[in-house]
Amino acid sequence: MGGYIFIIVILILMWFLLIRPQRRRQQDSQRLIASLSVGQEIVTAGGLYGTITALEEDEARVEIADGIDGLLHVSDMSWTKKIANPAEVVNKGDKVKALVLSVDKDKKRIALGMKQLELDPWQHDIAERFGPNTEHIGEVTKVTNFGVFVSFAIFAVVAISSLMAV
Repeated sequence: MGGYIFIIVILILMWFLLIRPQRRRQQDSQRLIASLSVGQEIVTAGGLYGTITALEEDEARVEIADGIDGLLHVSDMSWTKKIANPAEVVNKGDKVKALVLSVDKDKKRIALGMKQLELDPWQHDIAERFGPNTEHIGEVTKVTNFGVFVSFAIFAVVAISSLMAV
């Protein structure tokens, strides 16, 4: 009889210490995912930042709540830099500010973006500074059979037909 009571006590303790907290975390994460909307900034207990938990080939995982990660793709890290690997911009453990780009509630996927927190320079600054018929000095970074790649605050391609003999 005493053995049965011991087993029942152990099962009750397992329920309160392991299973119940896990269910509570799942419910909390489901509530958070349901409350997220596109265009919302990430708000964590520590402020408006998520924490980089892992770096993969072309994306970083950002913990936005306990047990909930969002994916930050390299194409959503910068408007002007070509980023091949997320380690060029962030490190594991970094705090980052991000914007929710999409939420797939069925697959429990959250896409995040850092560059979307800033104005798109291609629609504002760059169009004004580097308009047609303006001259700029830059560094040739690559020569191809159709033109040259030039770097001057941005990367540009100059077609062969536009090059002047010097």
